[in-house]
Amino acid sequence: CRSRAVEARDVEAVNALARASGLAVDAAAEVERAQAVFLLLEGEDGLLGFALGWVVADELEILDVAVDEVARGRGHGARLLDELMARAIERGAERAFLEVRASNRAAQRLYERAGFVRLGERRGYYANGEDAWLFGRARLT
Repeated sequence: CRSRAVEARDVEAVNALARASGLAVDAAAEVERAQAVFLLLEGEDGLLGFALGWVVADELEILDVAVDEVARGRGHGARLLDELMARAIERGAERAFLEVRASNRAAQRLYERAGFVRLGERRGYYANGEDAWLFGRARLT
């Protein structure tokens, strides 16, 4: 499998994976957004996952990391996260932040293994009233 930047030709597949993952991503807008780092991971059978973040000043805000349900548990999320951070470093990012659902233990473990620490929580952050946990990593390099 290989990672690369999301392109206009990928928008439909990325949006479909986002919907299947319960995410609200407008892939067409993110492809055009200057501050976006938008990557996908593809295998022989197509899209395995994607990662989206914004680099603003020296910070990476990680918005979404999604892996197709049938491809989970194979390290694809970690690979996407590593690549996202590497590309953000190239753009001058020195630290990173994200919010993750309080109930999403798999994602929390992914971020913790990547050196992120829980900084706090945002009560009622999601539309369904669920809390978000705020994670950060002070140094990307």
